[in-house]
Amino acid sequence: MKNRWWAALAVLGVAGIAAATRSRPPPPVDAKGATPAPSAMEIRVAPSASAPAAAPTVDLSAITDGYDATPYPHRTTTGSIARGNLDGRVDSLNGWLTRGGGASDTMRKPLLDALLSRTQYYGTFSDFDRALALVKPPAKDPTAADLDLWAALSGSLHEFQSALDALAAAEKLDKRPRDAQRAVIQLALGRDLPAVLAMREKGAAALPTFESFTGLAAVQAALGKFDAADASYRKALAIYRDVAPFPVAWVDFQRGMFWAETAGRPDRAEPLYLEAVTRLPGYVVATVHLSEIEAENGKRDSAIERLTSVLDKTEDPEPAAVLAKLLAESKPADAAHYADVAKRGYEQLLVKHRKAFLDHAAEFFASAGKDPKRALALAEENLKLRPTDRAYLLTIRAALAAKDTKRACALVKEAGEGRPSVPLHDARESVAKTCPAT
Repeated sequence: MKNRWWAALAVLGVAGIAAATRSRPPPPVDAKGATPAPSAMEIRVAPSASAPAAAPTVDLSAITDGYDATPYPHRTTTGSIARGNLDGRVDSLNGWLTRGGGASDTMRKPLLDALLSRTQYYGTFSDFDRALALVKPPAKDPTAADLDLWAALSGSLHEFQSALDALAAAEKLDKRPRDAQRAVIQLALGRDLPAVLAMREKGAAALPTFESFTGLAAVQAALGKFDAADASYRKALAIYRDVAPFPVAWVDFQRGMFWAETAGRPDRAEPLYLEAVTRLPGYVVATVHLSEIEAENGKRDSAIERLTSVLDKTEDPEPAAVLAKLLAESKPADAAHYADVAKRGYEQLLVKHRKAFLDHAAEFFASAGKDPKRALALAEENLKLRPTDRAYLLTIRAALAAKDTKRACALVKEAGEGRPSVPLHDARESVAKTCPAT
């Protein structure tokens, strides 16, 4: 059958941009080379010709709210084959354009999607540069397609206002609303989440598909509805019946992300991260997150081995950054080497794509990078860009690393109560005990 998983991943951008560039799922490439479907910014919540409704093959009502780490039961293409086909698609589409195919939208769009897919799963951040060479900022008299492509790319790089401006301009040109695409950015910025939830609930009820359930799960998790989010992700997997491993691994990773980083349950995240990297070896960010949990649980050798396995296969500095932390006491010379590797990587990324890497660079400089003042400055910049729970938590931690208790106390007050992040709640309570009464 024709693979629909590229279309399925269209809605998934609502979670990814909200978390971080590397957790955003740009529309990946079909392992069998099928025709691509809409990009991550072209979200649909109703039937369309390019994304027909998928009939559930299971009783979705039997999937109740709550955590369940049972792995996806169906076989998918091996990770090595999927990666090879992804690379092949990039080369093929790029070759077509180079040989005189021109910059037609029919070629630019799938090539952009494929480039962003490689950055997502394998940390090939030089693909951002290739994407920027392919898709230019809107110039005089852009088409709606030009604007949509720019919105997709600029959103991926956390240039959120640029993406919003492009979407508004595209709407003026073709009179087609882009409310769902805008909702991607609203979630990234932590804005209007109840309205986004209402839209996703309506979409999933009207059209129960992989994409509608993953879109719903993303906003449920952001609002602290953790059991409901887990169930929605599992409903998405229950519907999915293709052989490409990317969507399955991505869902496992997203489930692990919200359980560990929002719900404060890394014990629930560990088997999900493990399933993600088993399904898709080389999935860099999933490998990093799993390694961090393993190290915290005393499995340092396993964590180091995992990180080392991807170190030379990615342009992502984070594996080196985490290795530097893990080896700081046992092998300080090696730790210093990895810290230097990570520092060079983050310096380059901050020059090229600053907004997209503010948060991860701040994490590095607050720990293995040994520059907590710079970490705090980067975290503050990220917080100003998007005042989400994760951004507040990062900035509070950076302030503590920089021994700026006054700023940490101010952040605790500024963040306010009632936010769903359990780690943020715990950090606020801990810091508040050291703050002067007001």
